[in-house]
Amino acid sequence: MPLTALIVPILMSAGMAEDAPIVVKAYPWAPFVSPMGEPFRPPSSGEAPIARWFIQADRYRDGKLTLDEMQADASRFFARLDGNQDGQIDPDERKTYEQEIAPEVQVNSDWRRTRSEAALAARKRQDDEAGDIPQKPSHD
Repeated sequence: MPLTALIVPILMSAGMAEDAPIVVKAYPWAPFVSPMGEPFRPPSSGEAPIARWFIQADRYRDGKLTLDEMQADASRFFARLDGNQDGQIDPDERKTYEQEIAPEVQVNSDWRRTRSEAALAARKRQDDEAGDIPQKPSHD
């Protein structure tokens, strides 16, 4: 009987753990990086980057991601990385990923930036993509 008294609470807690919500915590300056490695940066509108990724990946609009949807999302981003469309990511394309597409990831140990430098570059890139290039303040 004492063994059963120990096992039942463990099994109950394991069952409850499956129902617990997933909580994603992030720094405001940091992008959400999709499972394929695509960065989604926080827009000025305040929309969560993970929500932007999920909405574009959820092609069936049912609030779930199927294997087909995940594979389609991976194929879409792979095509973006594969600049010459030869079906492979070569060293130059990897370098483009590390330095231009997702510099926050910094896979290449020979090329490093501080966290604040990466955040500043990401904000500038986001502003450039939005066509919202900030003006330098005048010192008159």
